[in-house]
Amino acid sequence: MFLWLLLGLALPTLSGWLLLSILEGKSPVLQPVERVALGFLLGTTLLMFLSFLGNVSLGIPLTLLGFLGVQTAGTVALTLFFIAQRKMMGVSAPVAALSSSPAFSHSIKICIAILAFWAGIKLMAGLVLLTGTPVYFDDVFNNWNKRGKMYYVMEQFTLGTDTEDAASPEPETVTEAVTAGGVHSYPPTVPLLKTWLAKLAGNWREGLVNTPHIAWYLCVLILLFYALRRRTSLLWSLLGTFGLMSIPLYLVHGTNPYADVFLSAHIFAAVSLLFAGVAAHASPERNTFLRLGAVAAGMLVFTKNEALVLHLPPLLLLLCLSMGMLVWKKNMSKRDALVTLAWYAGCIGLVLIPWVSFKLLHGLPFGNAKGLPGFVAFWQPGVLHAIMYGLFFEGNWLLFFPLLMLAIILSAKHLRTLPPALLPLAFFLIIFLSQLPIYLFTGLATEALKQTGYARGIIQILPVGMLTLTLLLENLLQKKK
Repeated sequence: MFLWLLLGLALPTLSGWLLLSILEGKSPVLQPVERVALGFLLGTTLLMFLSFLGNVSLGIPLTLLGFLGVQTAGTVALTLFFIAQRKMMGVSAPVAALSSSPAFSHSIKICIAILAFWAGIKLMAGLVLLTGTPVYFDDVFNNWNKRGKMYYVMEQFTLGTDTEDAASPEPETVTEAVTAGGVHSYPPTVPLLKTWLAKLAGNWREGLVNTPHIAWYLCVLILLFYALRRRTSLLWSLLGTFGLMSIPLYLVHGTNPYADVFLSAHIFAAVSLLFAGVAAHASPERNTFLRLGAVAAGMLVFTKNEALVLHLPPLLLLLCLSMGMLVWKKNMSKRDALVTLAWYAGCIGLVLIPWVSFKLLHGLPFGNAKGLPGFVAFWQPGVLHAIMYGLFFEGNWLLFFPLLMLAIILSAKHLRTLPPALLPLAFFLIIFLSQLPIYLFTGLATEALKQTGYARGIIQILPVGMLTLTLLLENLLQKKK
């Protein structure tokens, strides 16, 4: 099973690695392991997007040869471009050094070893449950795995109704009149990857098609570690990474076939790369980070509907504000700022235009499994109490929210020394606070009362929150020294 997983992720990861290396050019900024992790994340979404386009526009079937053809073509094209670029460019500059870090004491080394051992046990247990337990969560068998199996059986992108079975002889395809919405309005990256792995293995295996979810979980941990490592010491980077691993509900979702950790990885990549670009001191390094951030923002469109409606607008708002601030402080030229905005517009548009056009053509909604219009707004009793209880008195988040609130309050008087950390903090708070009215005043209140949709919304931005919390705590402790 794991051999098929490695083979199935090889081309997407290689494609992502090549794309990142091309974008870095003469100014590499990613560490080797970080580049592989980010390459896996973005490369997988990119090749599934190309497979989707190939099927709906060119009729390339979702067969083993169809998937291989699209992925091979994309990888070969990137390889040729990479080779040509390297011949023209010559030797690249070395990767920027990470933050200095003092040597660990013997006691700290023992604590880190214990935490690493415990983390390994949790990951192994989660992997066993992920691959050995039949799917029983609603969104898994009624969305992600169901749609993947529909594509596997039909060998084409299929838009059936929510009640159709994957083996039904007459599901609706994109060539027929389609009125269904629901889960079929979601971008198909996750189910397409499941279809690809099943085609590669020769049959549909629940354990195999579920394994990418723990890979996305590990990807987030790696990206968080290196995002922190650029700003803090090794000890604080490890603390932030272990902190995210310790959040019970995030671990549960990372070891179950939901797509919220997958989305959180894309959100974190887009936000952390923008953050790294804004915080960079040298122009070549800044421009490289921002190019990478533009590609991550583009891939964000093809993850879940929430990304387009809830997460992308605040990200673009913070991008524009950051560019304006950098130009105003004369840390960035107007030309570089305009080039950055053009990169973001181009990368997002290349994914947004085909996907949104497809949704409009087939009448697919933009909301979370249902259309956004039609909500009646009125106060929902009991929701605020349920939200506060869930955040502070249940075990889902442990001490994350109390610590974050305390860190924000104590950091308020040090705002002038926090400019870089303000970007992820602003993103987290905008998303967190903007979701409250949805549950307090609409029929989606049950999602908060049952701690389902509301909690999953937090999971999607939790890595950004942990990045923020770690930076704030480190800054506060530095002030006290």
